[in-house]
Amino acid sequence: MYIEVRDESPAGLEKAIKEFTRRVKKEGLLNELRNKEFYLSPSKKRRFKKKEAMKRRIQEAREDRKVKKYQRVQSFTEINNR
Repeated sequence: MYIEVRDESPAGLEKAIKEFTRRVKKEGLLNELRNKEFYLSPSKKRRFKKKEAMKRRIQEAREDRKVKKYQRVQSFTEINNR
């Protein structure tokens, strides 16, 4: 990863630091480092993956319910406005 600092003022440096942190988060480097910090046995890896998948599914279901609820409210207001 390469970030060039063109402006040597403190504001330019702060901007470069923000860009660096944004790129690190986007690429998931910190999560990867945390996961590889200690040895995990294969069975614990599987358990961890299942747990993460469950969290993702629950979050997706919540978001899906919000969208459906919004669509119901929107259609209800369209019917009342006719």
